[in-house]
Amino acid sequence: MSDEKKTSQKKLNKDIRKSITSSIGRFLSIFSLMALGVFAFIGLKVSGPDMRETANRFYQTHQLADLTVVSNLGLDESDQKLIESANGIKKVEFGYFQDVPLGNSETAIRLFNTPKVLSTYQLISGKMPSQSNEIALDYLLKDKYKISQTVNLNENTDHESSILKNHTFKIVGFVKSSEYVDKNSFGQTTIGTGQLNGYGVTTASAFRSNVKMIARISYGSLVNLSPYNQTYKDKVTAYQIAMQDLLKSQPEKKG
Repeated sequence: MSDEKKTSQKKLNKDIRKSITSSIGRFLSIFSLMALGVFAFIGLKVSGPDMRETANRFYQTHQLADLTVVSNLGLDESDQKLIESANGIKKVEFGYFQDVPLGNSETAIRLFNTPKVLSTYQLISGKMPSQSNEIALDYLLKDKYKISQTVNLNENTDHESSILKNHTFKIVGFVKSSEYVDKNSFGQTTIGTGQLNGYGVTTASAFRSNVKMIARISYGSLVNLSPYNQTYKDKVTAYQIAMQDLLKSQPEKKG
């Protein structure tokens, strides 16, 4: 390097040091903003995969169903046999549910019977229901309700058409569902405000229906695939279309 270039380089370095020392506050502010920007970018880059992996482990632990069939008319024996005959099915579990208001409030929940294998619940506190008059509520309702508290579930219908055998339940626990990802949206209903505010679980013996209302299905080809994998999504879509085609004539047969 020539003497002239060395002199220019020294002058430049001197000017840089002078600029920094003469406005150290501004330099530190700019440096801090840049560091925060880098940390935020790294955090966003890492948190997405970590959150998906955490959710995937939760789904695997509680064996989240790949597909769910729900019928307003109920799933009788012919429906159940037809669903079980579908190609690729590994496991089918049929169950009950009913939308009910909690007491006299506008809070509406969807009450399920506790599943045995598919889409099971994580117990957050207390215990799972073992009697037909016991209930475990959505853990997000812990601030409003307490364990050992008694609640009324009013179906607003006569006794003969009632789905539940009794309407007074003792809260024995709080649970987290593997089926509800969005904490702010639980779906629509025909009671209360028209929006569900959570869910609950009780025993199958708490229901008096002659037909099941929901079928949870798992498929053999999806066992080792993540729900976030595009192959998984494509296969589930294909299974869904096939199931719709299989069941599309059932309402007409029930006439």
